[in-house]
Amino acid sequence: MSTQMESPGDEGDVPAVLSPDMLALLASMGLGAAPDETLQRLPNGDPVRQLAAIEELTATQPGLACGVLARDGVVRLDGCLSAQLCAACAATVDMQLAVARKAGLDGYGDGGQGFGNVDSPTHRWDMLVDAKPPFDDSLRYLLGDGPLHLLFDQLFGGLDAPFHELACLVSDAGAESQRVHPDTVARGAAGCPLYTTFVALTDVDPSMGCTHFIRGSHTEEAHHRLRHGRDAFLSGAEYSRASLRCGDVVVMDSRVCHLGDANESRRRSLFYFTLMNPEFEDAPAGSKLAGLSLNLHQYALPPAVAVAH
Repeated sequence: MSTQMESPGDEGDVPAVLSPDMLALLASMGLGAAPDETLQRLPNGDPVRQLAAIEELTATQPGLACGVLARDGVVRLDGCLSAQLCAACAATVDMQLAVARKAGLDGYGDGGQGFGNVDSPTHRWDMLVDAKPPFDDSLRYLLGDGPLHLLFDQLFGGLDAPFHELACLVSDAGAESQRVHPDTVARGAAGCPLYTTFVALTDVDPSMGCTHFIRGSHTEEAHHRLRHGRDAFLSGAEYSRASLRCGDVVVMDSRVCHLGDANESRRRSLFYFTLMNPEFEDAPAGSKLAGLSLNLHQYALPPAVAVAH
Protein backbone atom coordinates (compact mmCIF):
# COMPACT_ATOMS: atom_id res chain seq x y z
CA MET A 1 0.00 0.00 0.00
CA SER A 2 1.00 3.55 -0.43
CA THR A 3 0.62 4.05 3.32
CA GLN A 4 3.06 1.33 4.44
CA MET A 5 0.76 -1.37 5.48
CA GLU A 6 2.30 -4.33 7.07
CA SER A 7 3.54 -3.52 4.44
CA PRO A 8 -2.05 -1.99 3.88
CA GLY A 9 1.33 -3.20 3.96
CA ASP A 10 3.42 -6.68 4.24
CA GLU A 11 6.11 0.20 3.37
CA GLY A 12 6.86 4.25 3.36
CA ASP A 13 6.37 5.36 6.90
CA VAL A 14 3.34 7.31 8.03
CA PRO A 15 3.90 10.34 10.31
CA ALA A 16 3.69 8.23 13.48
CA VAL A 17 6.91 6.38 12.52
CA LEU A 18 10.09 8.36 13.18
CA SER A 19 13.68 7.31 12.53
CA PRO A 20 16.19 6.88 15.39
CA ASP A 21 18.00 10.05 14.24
CA MET A 22 14.77 12.06 14.29
CA LEU A 23 13.91 10.70 17.74
CA ALA A 24 17.35 11.74 18.98
CA LEU A 25 16.86 15.22 17.54
CA LEU A 26 13.46 15.55 19.22
CA ALA A 27 14.95 14.34 22.51
CA SER A 28 17.67 17.01 22.27
CA MET A 29 14.86 19.57 21.95
CA GLY A 30 13.04 18.17 24.97
CA LEU A 31 10.23 16.79 22.79
CA GLY A 32 10.75 13.07 23.15
CA ALA A 33 12.76 10.26 24.69
CA ALA A 34 16.32 9.60 23.50
CA PRO A 35 16.99 6.18 21.91
CA ASP A 36 18.06 3.55 24.45
CA GLU A 37 21.70 2.79 23.64
CA THR A 38 21.56 -0.50 25.59
CA LEU A 39 19.05 -2.17 23.27
CA GLN A 40 19.91 -4.65 20.55
CA ARG A 41 18.46 -3.41 17.27
CA LEU A 42 17.23 -4.75 13.97
CA PRO A 43 18.74 -3.30 10.75
CA ASN A 44 15.70 -0.98 10.53
CA GLY A 45 16.51 0.60 13.92
CA ASP A 46 13.70 -0.94 15.97
CA PRO A 47 14.53 -2.92 19.12
CA VAL A 48 14.97 -6.65 18.59
CA ARG A 49 11.72 -8.46 19.41
CA GLN A 50 12.19 -11.00 22.18
CA LEU A 51 10.74 -14.46 21.50
CA ALA A 52 8.92 -14.39 24.84
CA ALA A 53 7.04 -11.28 23.68
CA ILE A 54 5.63 -13.02 20.58
CA GLU A 55 2.45 -15.09 20.60
CA GLU A 56 0.40 -16.55 17.76
CA LEU A 57 -2.67 -14.67 16.60
CA THR A 58 -5.41 -17.25 17.07
CA ALA A 59 -8.69 -17.59 15.20
CA THR A 60 -11.91 -16.05 16.53
CA GLN A 61 -15.44 -17.43 16.22
CA PRO A 62 -17.29 -15.48 13.48
CA GLY A 63 -20.01 -14.24 15.81
CA LEU A 64 -17.41 -12.66 18.11
CA ALA A 65 -15.18 -11.15 15.42
CA CYS A 66 -16.69 -7.66 15.42
CA GLY A 67 -16.14 -7.26 19.16
CA VAL A 68 -12.58 -8.62 19.00
CA LEU A 69 -11.73 -6.25 16.14
CA ALA A 70 -13.05 -3.27 18.13
CA ARG A 71 -11.07 -4.30 21.22
CA ASP A 72 -7.77 -5.46 19.67
CA GLY A 73 -7.65 -3.67 16.32
CA VAL A 74 -7.12 -7.02 14.58
CA VAL A 75 -9.00 -10.30 14.23
CA ARG A 76 -8.26 -13.63 12.55
CA LEU A 77 -10.83 -15.81 10.78
CA ASP A 78 -9.77 -19.19 9.40
CA GLY A 79 -10.73 -21.00 6.19
CA CYS A 80 -12.42 -18.10 4.41
CA LEU A 81 -11.18 -18.74 0.85
CA SER A 82 -11.03 -22.06 -1.00
CA ALA A 83 -7.70 -23.71 -1.80
CA GLN A 84 -8.56 -23.63 -5.52
CA LEU A 85 -9.08 -19.86 -5.57
CA CYS A 86 -5.96 -19.32 -3.45
CA ALA A 87 -3.90 -21.29 -5.95
CA ALA A 88 -5.38 -19.41 -8.90
CA CYS A 89 -4.68 -16.03 -7.27
CA ALA A 90 -1.13 -17.02 -6.31
CA ALA A 91 -0.37 -18.16 -9.87
CA THR A 92 -1.75 -14.89 -11.29
CA VAL A 93 0.35 -12.87 -8.83
CA ASP A 94 3.50 -14.77 -9.82
CA MET A 95 2.83 -14.23 -13.52
CA GLN A 96 1.96 -10.52 -13.20
CA LEU A 97 4.99 -9.84 -11.01
CA ALA A 98 7.33 -11.76 -13.32
CA VAL A 99 6.19 -9.71 -16.32
CA ALA A 100 6.70 -6.44 -14.42
CA ARG A 101 10.14 -7.49 -13.17
CA LYS A 102 11.29 -8.54 -16.63
CA ALA A 103 10.31 -5.10 -17.91
CA GLY A 104 12.00 -3.39 -14.96
CA LEU A 105 8.68 -1.85 -13.91
CA ASP A 106 8.13 -3.53 -10.55
CA GLY A 107 9.24 -0.63 -8.35
CA TYR A 108 7.47 2.46 -7.13
CA GLY A 109 8.17 5.33 -9.53
CA ASP A 110 9.84 3.11 -12.15
CA GLY A 111 7.37 4.24 -14.80
CA GLY A 112 5.09 1.25 -14.44
CA GLN A 113 1.65 1.28 -12.89
CA GLY A 114 0.24 -0.44 -9.88
CA PHE A 115 3.10 -0.74 -7.40
CA GLY A 116 3.13 0.94 -4.01
CA ASN A 117 6.07 2.51 -2.20
CA VAL A 118 7.55 -0.34 -0.16
CA ASP A 119 10.74 -1.08 1.72
CA SER A 120 13.19 -3.85 0.70
CA PRO A 121 13.16 -3.09 -3.05
CA THR A 122 13.51 -6.21 -5.26
CA HIS A 123 12.39 -8.34 -2.30
CA ARG A 124 8.99 -6.90 -1.33
CA TRP A 125 6.14 -5.64 -3.50
CA ASP A 126 2.73 -4.04 -3.01
CA MET A 127 1.10 -4.83 -6.34
CA LEU A 128 -2.27 -3.57 -7.56
CA VAL A 129 -4.52 -6.23 -9.07
CA ASP A 130 -7.63 -5.90 -11.22
CA ALA A 131 -11.14 -6.87 -10.15
CA LYS A 132 -11.11 -9.68 -12.73
CA PRO A 133 -10.78 -13.47 -12.45
CA PRO A 134 -9.55 -14.92 -10.21
CA PHE A 135 -9.66 -11.93 -7.83
CA ASP A 136 -13.29 -10.97 -8.45
CA ASP A 137 -14.29 -14.63 -7.96
CA SER A 138 -12.36 -14.58 -4.68
CA LEU A 139 -14.15 -11.42 -3.52
CA ARG A 140 -17.53 -13.04 -4.22
CA TYR A 141 -16.45 -16.12 -2.28
CA LEU A 142 -15.12 -14.07 0.63
CA LEU A 143 -17.88 -11.45 0.86
CA GLY A 144 -20.93 -13.17 -0.57
CA ASP A 145 -21.57 -15.25 2.52
CA GLY A 146 -19.87 -16.51 5.65
CA PRO A 147 -17.64 -14.99 8.35
CA LEU A 148 -16.47 -11.86 6.50
CA HIS A 149 -19.99 -11.03 5.34
CA LEU A 150 -21.20 -11.30 8.93
CA LEU A 151 -18.31 -9.21 10.25
CA PHE A 152 -18.72 -6.31 7.81
CA ASP A 153 -22.51 -6.33 8.09
CA GLN A 154 -22.16 -5.92 11.88
CA LEU A 155 -19.25 -3.50 11.63
CA PHE A 156 -20.96 -1.12 9.18
CA GLY A 157 -24.53 -1.63 10.40
CA GLY A 158 -25.61 -3.01 7.03
CA LEU A 159 -24.32 0.03 5.11
CA ASP A 160 -22.31 -0.28 1.91
CA ALA A 161 -18.58 0.55 1.92
CA PRO A 162 -16.31 1.61 -0.97
CA PHE A 163 -13.05 -0.16 -1.70
CA HIS A 164 -9.92 1.89 -1.05
CA GLU A 165 -7.34 -0.70 -2.13
CA LEU A 166 -7.26 -4.01 -4.03
CA ALA A 167 -3.78 -5.48 -4.24
CA CYS A 168 -1.33 -8.21 -3.25
CA LEU A 169 1.58 -8.05 -0.86
CA VAL A 170 4.48 -10.23 -1.93
CA SER A 171 7.82 -10.81 -0.22
CA ASP A 172 10.71 -13.05 -1.20
CA ALA A 173 13.63 -14.37 0.81
CA GLY A 174 15.86 -11.41 1.65
CA ALA A 175 13.10 -8.95 2.50
CA GLU A 176 14.08 -7.27 5.76
CA SER A 177 11.74 -6.60 8.65
CA GLN A 178 9.67 -3.46 8.50
CA ARG A 179 9.61 -0.86 11.25
CA VAL A 180 6.53 -0.97 13.45
CA HIS A 181 3.91 1.40 12.06
CA PRO A 182 0.18 2.10 11.74
CA ASP A 183 -1.37 2.81 8.32
CA THR A 184 -3.44 5.76 9.54
CA VAL A 185 -3.15 8.05 12.55
CA ALA A 186 -5.44 7.65 15.56
CA ARG A 187 -7.24 10.91 16.35
CA GLY A 188 -9.25 10.89 19.55
CA ALA A 189 -12.71 9.40 19.13
CA ALA A 190 -12.73 9.82 15.33
CA GLY A 191 -12.91 6.06 14.73
CA CYS A 192 -11.22 3.86 12.16
CA PRO A 193 -11.23 5.19 8.57
CA LEU A 194 -10.08 1.98 6.84
CA TYR A 195 -10.32 -1.76 7.44
CA THR A 196 -7.92 -4.07 5.60
CA THR A 197 -8.46 -7.77 5.00
CA PHE A 198 -5.37 -9.88 4.33
CA VAL A 199 -5.92 -13.31 2.70
CA ALA A 200 -3.13 -15.90 2.79
CA LEU A 201 -2.75 -17.38 -0.71
CA THR A 202 -0.30 -20.01 0.60
CA ASP A 203 0.57 -21.31 4.02
CA VAL A 204 2.63 -18.69 5.88
CA ASP A 205 5.11 -19.80 8.54
CA PRO A 206 7.39 -17.56 10.65
CA SER A 207 10.37 -18.04 8.34
CA MET A 208 8.40 -16.34 5.53
CA GLY A 209 7.97 -13.06 7.39
CA CYS A 210 4.60 -13.17 9.14
CA THR A 211 2.76 -9.95 9.88
CA HIS A 212 3.00 -9.02 13.58
CA PHE A 213 0.41 -6.86 15.36
CA ILE A 214 0.47 -5.01 18.68
CA ARG A 215 -3.07 -5.63 19.83
CA GLY A 216 -4.89 -2.66 21.34
CA SER A 217 -2.47 -0.14 19.79
CA HIS A 218 -5.15 1.52 17.62
CA THR A 219 -5.48 4.42 20.07
CA GLU A 220 -4.24 7.99 20.26
CA GLU A 221 -2.36 7.17 23.47
CA ALA A 222 -0.47 4.27 21.85
CA HIS A 223 0.43 6.41 18.83
CA HIS A 224 1.74 9.15 21.14
CA ARG A 225 3.98 6.61 22.87
CA LEU A 226 5.19 5.28 19.52
CA ARG A 227 6.17 8.80 18.42
CA HIS A 228 7.69 10.13 21.63
CA GLY A 229 8.92 7.04 23.50
CA ARG A 230 9.37 4.50 20.75
CA ASP A 231 12.04 2.33 22.41
CA ALA A 232 10.17 2.08 25.71
CA PHE A 233 6.87 1.37 23.94
CA LEU A 234 8.26 -1.34 21.66
CA SER A 235 10.47 -2.92 24.32
CA GLY A 236 7.40 -3.46 26.49
CA ALA A 237 5.09 -4.52 23.66
CA GLU A 238 3.63 -7.97 23.10
CA TYR A 239 3.33 -9.03 19.46
CA SER A 240 0.70 -11.27 17.89
CA ARG A 241 2.19 -13.15 14.93
CA ALA A 242 -0.10 -14.21 12.08
CA SER A 243 1.14 -17.65 11.04
CA LEU A 244 -1.59 -18.62 8.57
CA ARG A 245 -2.85 -21.48 6.48
CA CYS A 246 -3.94 -21.05 2.88
CA GLY A 247 -7.35 -19.29 2.86
CA ASP A 248 -7.11 -17.83 6.38
CA VAL A 249 -7.73 -14.09 6.76
CA VAL A 250 -6.79 -11.28 9.12
CA VAL A 251 -8.88 -8.10 9.31
CA MET A 252 -7.02 -5.05 10.58
CA ASP A 253 -8.04 -1.63 11.85
CA SER A 254 -5.76 0.73 9.89
CA ARG A 255 -4.67 2.44 13.12
CA VAL A 256 -3.21 -0.65 14.79
CA CYS A 257 0.59 -0.86 14.99
CA HIS A 258 2.05 -3.71 12.93
CA LEU A 259 4.93 -4.84 10.74
CA GLY A 260 5.88 -7.37 8.10
CA ASP A 261 8.76 -9.47 9.45
CA ALA A 262 11.92 -10.50 7.60
CA ASN A 263 11.47 -13.24 4.99
CA GLU A 264 14.18 -15.85 5.38
CA SER A 265 12.85 -18.71 3.26
CA ARG A 266 10.42 -18.44 0.32
CA ARG A 267 7.75 -16.33 -1.33
CA ARG A 268 4.83 -15.14 0.75
CA SER A 269 1.75 -13.81 -1.09
CA LEU A 270 -1.19 -12.09 0.55
CA PHE A 271 -4.22 -10.87 -1.38
CA TYR A 272 -5.72 -7.84 0.36
CA PHE A 273 -8.52 -5.34 0.05
CA THR A 274 -9.22 -2.24 2.09
CA LEU A 275 -12.72 -0.91 2.77
CA MET A 276 -13.45 2.66 3.77
CA ASN A 277 -15.65 3.06 6.83
CA PRO A 278 -18.95 4.48 5.50
CA GLU A 279 -19.01 6.89 8.47
CA PHE A 280 -16.13 8.77 6.80
CA GLU A 281 -17.00 11.08 3.91
CA ASP A 282 -13.43 11.48 2.65
CA ALA A 283 -10.98 8.66 2.11
CA PRO A 284 -7.39 9.05 3.31
CA ALA A 285 -4.94 9.90 0.54
CA GLY A 286 -3.07 7.16 -1.23
CA SER A 287 -5.63 4.86 -2.86
CA LYS A 288 -4.54 3.39 -6.18
CA LEU A 289 -8.17 2.77 -7.16
CA ALA A 290 -8.70 6.16 -8.83
CA GLY A 291 -11.23 5.84 -11.63
CA LEU A 292 -12.54 2.48 -10.43
CA SER A 293 -15.83 1.95 -8.63
CA LEU A 294 -15.86 -1.04 -6.32
CA ASN A 295 -17.99 -1.49 -3.23
CA LEU A 296 -18.80 -4.08 -0.62
CA HIS A 297 -22.40 -4.68 -1.69
CA GLN A 298 -21.46 -5.68 -5.25
CA TYR A 299 -20.03 -8.84 -3.74
CA ALA A 300 -22.13 -9.32 -0.61
CA LEU A 301 -25.48 -11.04 -0.38
CA PRO A 302 -28.31 -9.15 1.33
CA PRO A 303 -27.85 -9.24 5.15
CA ALA A 304 -31.11 -11.19 5.58
CA VAL A 305 -29.58 -14.31 3.97
CA ALA A 306 -26.09 -14.10 5.48
CA VAL A 307 -25.03 -17.06 7.62
CA ALA A 308 -21.82 -17.80 9.49
CA HIS A 309 -19.73 -20.84 8.52
